[in-house]
Amino acid sequence: MTPTSLRGVSVIIAYRQTSAERLDNLLVTIGFLRKTYTAFELIIVESDDRPKFDFHAHYDGKTQYHFFEDHGPFNRSRLLNHGAKISQSSDICFHDADMIGWSQQMRSAVDALMDSDTSDV
Repeated sequence: MTPTSLRGVSVIIAYRQTSAERLDNLLVTIGFLRKTYTAFELIIVESDDRPKFDFHAHYDGKTQYHFFEDHGPFNRSRLLNHGAKISQSSDICFHDADMIGWSQQMRSAVDALMDSDTSDV
């Protein structure tokens, strides 16, 4: 399978590790993104009482990681907003830590966003 270009889109994942399964899901999602796509920026933003994601063990030289200490309920919006602020792209994709989309639909969404003014996919 030839990787699909995401044309410089920033893919932002908000994350809180509440279980080993949640970590497994994140790792599978990251692996899928790296294998399936090229030309994208990956930003992982975690919040909790302390960092739980071992970013250094999974660092690829391109992924950005940011941590916010937060003892309250998971504030996904805050993390996604932070990711958008630090993004190097004017086009962003909010991606779940446990979701894998179809690459053809992802590319179609990126193309619609970048090449026409009829969609804010």
